[in-house]
Amino acid sequence: MRRRAIFIVLCVLMGMLVGAYMLSTAQSAALSDEEWDICEAVCRHQLSQDPAREAAQSGRFFLSVCSQNTVRRYDPPDSFLQRFDPEIGTINSGSEFDDESGIHLAIAEIRHTAPGTAEVRATCHQGAGAAVGSTLYAKRLGGKWKVIRETTHWTAHK
Repeated sequence: MRRRAIFIVLCVLMGMLVGAYMLSTAQSAALSDEEWDICEAVCRHQLSQDPAREAAQSGRFFLSVCSQNTVRRYDPPDSFLQRFDPEIGTINSGSEFDDESGIHLAIAEIRHTAPGTAEVRATCHQGAGAAVGSTLYAKRLGGKWKVIRETTHWTAHK
């Protein structure tokens, strides 16, 4: 009888863990349309800089978006990747980044600071050798989001 009670308790706990994981994954994987627009502005800002532009033109620019509730990274949907003109270069899903070469932009958090303004925490890894952590400040101007300022918090070099 005692074994049966322990088994039932373990099954209930496992079910709760699986349910909590599924719920957090479903809630954190989706961004609002406005948040995707902010992500686009951050990507375009990064692509305006030489190393990122060169990486995209050679097919070595990768993007991940972290959920707002966890550190788990998600690949952007194809519909988001199609927002970028092929002339800019290729933007790949972050899960394809292999640390060998290229640039991996990981958008960690989007925080709305006021109507029409947001702060975005992001890291940018260049191959396996260097990384930068920064906050980008975005503002809606003329109906489109634009990065107006960037503050670097840390850099790492191998």
